[in-house]
Amino acid sequence: MFKKSLYILRQVIIWVIILVMALFILISLSTKNSSLPQLFGTSMLTVQSNSMNGKEKGDFKKGDLIFIKQLNLQGKKDLKVGDIITFNDIIENKKVYNTHRIVKIDNVGGILSFTTKGDANSTQDTEKRLVSDIVGIYQNKKISNAGSIFSFVQSKWGFFFCLVVPLFLFFLWRLFKLWAAILQYKSLDDASDICSNINKYN
Repeated sequence: MFKKSLYILRQVIIWVIILVMALFILISLSTKNSSLPQLFGTSMLTVQSNSMNGKEKGDFKKGDLIFIKQLNLQGKKDLKVGDIITFNDIIENKKVYNTHRIVKIDNVGGILSFTTKGDANSTQDTEKRLVSDIVGIYQNKKISNAGSIFSFVQSKWGFFFCLVVPLFLFFLWRLFKLWAAILQYKSLDDASDICSNINKYN
């Protein structure tokens, strides 16, 4: 029973290491690529401000992890006032993803533009968003404060503890298994030599 429990524990540790590595890679890609990584059309974002920390439906706060459904061209055209969208934005001369609520939609000559506003902000966003700026729509799904964990994973210490340390421990464990297998093989070989000598003298 003890050996079985130990085996299950080892398997769990291995899968945790694999999942952590996959998570780190996913988060790293989300900060380096122009497009959000997705799984079945859904992406995850860490909230970096309290601009949507209001009292309306679908609000969220800094540190939350939110789920975004990426939209195709038709999906973007079907957006309506009240929807919360993620769009490309420039903040402090950096290209980032911003997530605000649509408060107005204009259609001039078939060209749509969206006026957005953070629920906690007193004024609307100064720039209107075009269809090409929009990435996806917020699915009203979040994990409170889980984004803080993602932010930690993105840091240098997060890289060390979530990737370097698990890989090092995994390497040590495989090295231990290899050494144990060598010792077992050597003991069996020694036992075989002893039996051979006994048979020889008999």
